[in-house]
Amino acid sequence: MLRPEPTKIDGSYLFQWVKSSAFVSDMVSKATGASYPAVSDRIIFESSIPLPPLEEQRRIAAILDQAETLRAQRRQALAHLDTLTQSLFLDMFGDDVQGKPRFPVVALVDVLETPLQNGAYYPKEEYTVEGGVEMVHMSDAFNGIVHRGGLKRVNCSDADLKKYLLGEADILLARRSLTYEGAAKPCLIPPDTEPLLFESSFIRVTPDRTKLLVPYLFHYLGNETIRDKRVRPFITQSTISGINQSNLEQVPVVVPPLPLQQTFATRIQAIEALKATHRTALAQLDALFASLQQRAFSGELTRAAVPTRTKPDLSTLCTLEVKKMLEALIYVAKRMPGHDFYKSLKALYAGDRQHLEHHGCFIYGETYEALEHGPVPKAAYALTKQLEEATVSNLFADDPMSIPLQRTGNQLIPARDADFGVLSASERKSLDWAIKYFAPMSFGETKTATHDSAYLATAPNAPLAIEAIIRTLPEAAQRRFFG
Repeated sequence: MLRPEPTKIDGSYLFQWVKSSAFVSDMVSKATGASYPAVSDRIIFESSIPLPPLEEQRRIAAILDQAETLRAQRRQALAHLDTLTQSLFLDMFGDDVQGKPRFPVVALVDVLETPLQNGAYYPKEEYTVEGGVEMVHMSDAFNGIVHRGGLKRVNCSDADLKKYLLGEADILLARRSLTYEGAAKPCLIPPDTEPLLFESSFIRVTPDRTKLLVPYLFHYLGNETIRDKRVRPFITQSTISGINQSNLEQVPVVVPPLPLQQTFATRIQAIEALKATHRTALAQLDALFASLQQRAFSGELTRAAVPTRTKPDLSTLCTLEVKKMLEALIYVAKRMPGHDFYKSLKALYAGDRQHLEHHGCFIYGETYEALEHGPVPKAAYALTKQLEEATVSNLFADDPMSIPLQRTGNQLIPARDADFGVLSASERKSLDWAIKYFAPMSFGETKTATHDSAYLATAPNAPLAIEAIIRTLPEAAQRRFFG
């Protein structure tokens, strides 16, 4: 037992280390003993371990724990689908509550297209690295289906190729196993254009497809409940469990109507598609975990010390340019004739956010407040109020008639177009985007569109924090300000 010192090493980090391929490989290389290689306590205690600071250990362990959790979830999903397959088979074909079969029961030999056949035996010198024909062995059939492409190959005669050739109409059964569970386990043959032979540890079963469909017989012979009741009595058990052709021929087989078998096969196909998706994802997660594990203990996941960052000074974004404010308001009002000033003010807010996203600053340094119907530009709103009251702000010239903008009811009426020498091309482009966005909207739609996260996070009538407005922008734009 390893008991970590909590002031020096995190328990989860240590647990992940002793599971790592680096640690396991090191222990295997140092193991002693011919029959049962093992390592002593001394070897384990004297082994080295990468040891970053405790906080880094916890962070790395959390990354690996999360990856392991995702792998466990995929494995659990596959187990659930396996259970679903077993249950579906019993629901459709199992015995009733009195233990009486719902369908005819015959011996396996009576529903075969061809006699049972054992596989081929080839001495080691017949195997080849290149060329030859693929041959499936016991180790290639653990998951119930043969995976092609990486199998051993043999140089075989044409006669053997014909005699031991497998097709998707065949099922392989394991002749022997060290445990009962492995004996007589079935295996499917996937469709392929390349020939495939089977080794002597298998028996080939080819059902008569006018009586039994391959998917049905495969799941019949693989269903744990069916195996315990109808297959197990024919398995010989000694040092090695096994089944021979004579015993296998006597195994009772339930024979449902073919349409019902086809319905089962269709349902199984859907389940297998889900399992294939989970297997692919699990394989990707296994590869990811192996990569993370290697990087974790080679120092690649350890973060370098990050220098303390100074909080950015965003107050400079709100340095009001009065002349530009007036020209921006004229520009918007001129291009949205007939709309009330509320929509013009909303267009200023949206145009400012657009310019902030793409150019890193507001158009004229406005400050926004959270009024009842959404964010409102403080200075521009104050100007519209003064126009309504026919008063002159001391921000402008002494002559009120010098302001080329009037307010009639809720409409702003400009006496001229905006001065393009004051508004840059990028500023006009941002305002054009906002005008096009808001022009077709109703009052309610405009209100909803501006009730963004910055507005919702602000108390009524309080100013919107610049940081909150920036947080409404895409992540790439936020990094301009926050890194």
